[in-house]
Amino acid sequence: MSRRTSQPSSGETAPSGARESEQGSINRRSVLLSTAGAAASFLAGCASGSEVTGGGGGSSSTGTSTGTNADSGAKTGSADGEYSGKTLRVADWSGQYHTYFKNTVKPMYERETGATIELVPGWSAILSKIKSAPADNPPYDVAVTEGQMYNQARGGDLFLEIRKENVPNLEKVYPYLENFRSTDYAIPFDAAPVGVMYNDERINYEIADWQTLIDEESRLTMDGGFYAYTLHIAAIVADELDDVQEMYDEEYHQVPFETAEQFNVTSFYGSGAERWQQMQQRIATVAQSYFGVSIGRQKANDWVSVDLPNPTTGYLDHYGVVRGTDKRDMAEHFLNFMLRTDVQNEWGATSHQLLANREAEHSEIAREAGFPSSNDEYKDFHFPDYDYLEQYSSKFSSEFQKLKQS
Repeated sequence: MSRRTSQPSSGETAPSGARESEQGSINRRSVLLSTAGAAASFLAGCASGSEVTGGGGGSSSTGTSTGTNADSGAKTGSADGEYSGKTLRVADWSGQYHTYFKNTVKPMYERETGATIELVPGWSAILSKIKSAPADNPPYDVAVTEGQMYNQARGGDLFLEIRKENVPNLEKVYPYLENFRSTDYAIPFDAAPVGVMYNDERINYEIADWQTLIDEESRLTMDGGFYAYTLHIAAIVADELDDVQEMYDEEYHQVPFETAEQFNVTSFYGSGAERWQQMQQRIATVAQSYFGVSIGRQKANDWVSVDLPNPTTGYLDHYGVVRGTDKRDMAEHFLNFMLRTDVQNEWGATSHQLLANREAEHSEIAREAGFPSSNDEYKDFHFPDYDYLEQYSSKFSSEFQKLKQS
C-alpha cells in the first residue's frame, strides 16, 4: 500500500494548487519523490502549531466548474448568486493544510458564488475560542475538527445540527465514514492516513507494513504527543484480535503497549517541527508521519522517501456549523459544496488526503500508494473511535507516558 516515483521540485512552502504530474517507474509499495512542498504535522490533541456549508436551499445553476450533473448544490458560475458579497468565516488547520485549502476550496467557492471565504487557521484553540466567545457572536461560521475535537464540540453544544436536506451531497460519502462517526452535527470532508517518511540513503528496504519496523534495523521517531495513533499502529502489529480491537477490549489494553516496546524507537516527537528536526539531524532514519505531510517534505528533499503501510491508522476531519452563526444557510451551502465531486477531486489532487466522496478520485500519488477505491478498502484505515477511547483516556495517557520514559 505504498509506492515510489520521482518528481520535479519547487520551493518548500510553495502551494501545490495545480495537479502534479508523476514521472518515472512506479512501485506500488513505496513513494520516492523529489519535488517541493511544505508540511505541517496534524496530530490529534498535539499538532505542531505552525500549524469551513450548502444549505439554505442551494440553488442549482450552471457554472464553469467541472462537477457532474449528479452533484447536488449550487453552481452559480457567476458572482450574482444568493451569497454574492457575503463573507463566511471558516476555521481550518494551520500549516500546509491551510495553504492547500486557501489555493483550492476557497477560490473555487468564491468564483462560483461571489462570496468571500475568510480562512482562520488554527488547531486545538479552535474550540476554546468558540467556547469563550459570546453565544451569538462566534469567531467562525464553520470549523474543522478531528475525532476527539468533534466529540468535544458535540458535548459542548458548539455545533448546530446539520439540516441534511441542505447538504444532499452527504449521500455521496463512503458508508464506512458516514457510519463511523455521526454526521448529525458535522460532515466528513477528508482524512489523513499515517505513513512513514524515511532517509533512503540509510534505509534500503521497503516499509510495506508496520511489522517491518520491528524486523528491520532502523532508528524510529514516533508520535509522543498523543497516544492514539502510536498505539493503533502497535495494535495493528500485535494482531491478537481482528483489526485494532486490542484498543477496544479492556482485557487486551496492555497488548499495544507491549508491542510498542518492540519498535526501535530513538525518540518520541511532540510536534511536526520536532519530527523533522530528528530526520534532518539524522537522529532518526524513519519517522511516523501523515502521508500528505510526508509527500510535502519529500518533494523538497531528495533523500526522503515515503511509504504507506497497509493497514494503517489516521485521523478523520469533520466540518461543522458553529452555534450562534447568523449564516447557517450559507454555512450548510458551503458544506455541500465541499462534498461536491469536482471539489473533492481538486482537493485530493492538491493535498493527497483521503477523500470522503466515494465518486471522487484520489490523486495519482495517493492511488498508487494504496488509497481506497471502495468502501471495503476504506476499512483498512483504522481511525480512532473516541466514543470508546475517552472512557479510558486517563489510563491510556498515563501508560503512554511510562512507555515514552522506558
